Amino acid sequence: MLKKVLVIDDSALIRRKYTLVLKRYGCGIIGAVNGKEGFECLTDNSDLDLILLGIHMPVMDGIDFLKMVRCSHPHGHIPIVLLATDGQEEEVMRGISLGAQGYVRKNDPPDTLHELLERLSLRASSSLFGDMSVLPEKQNNEASRYAGYRLMM
Repeated sequence: MLKKVLVIDDSALIRRKYTLVLKRYGCGIIGAVNGKEGFECLTDNSDLDLILLGIHMPVMDGIDFLKMVRCSHPHGHIPIVLLATDGQEEEVMRGISLGAQGYVRKNDPPDTLHELLERLSLRASSSLFGDMSVLPEKQNNEASRYAGYRLMM
């Protein structure tokens, strides 16, 4: 069960959206406005269960945060889900290759995050976080838009 989540995004509206969704799960939420602040929050909170990470942010973007956490942070095992917008397909794929477990689009309905959290919770209880990755599925409409996710073992 997810108990504590770090939401890193420069948009107060996006942080608020995911805070409201996650509170339904009884999660404690920590918010950060960029990767640098998120890195400090991670250092101060080793008991995090999940990180939701925006991609484009000032000071330190999500990809740089992901590289730093996965390469050198003692808590680099914490699952990370990217918060993406339309047109960020390359960044999403790069993030997944760097160790993100998946992504949700910022404009997706809350049910998308709900489904992903359910799957992550199931994987956590089975101790499979280390073997899990989430890959985007390409839609058959409108020039390579990505939607949803697929869990791969």
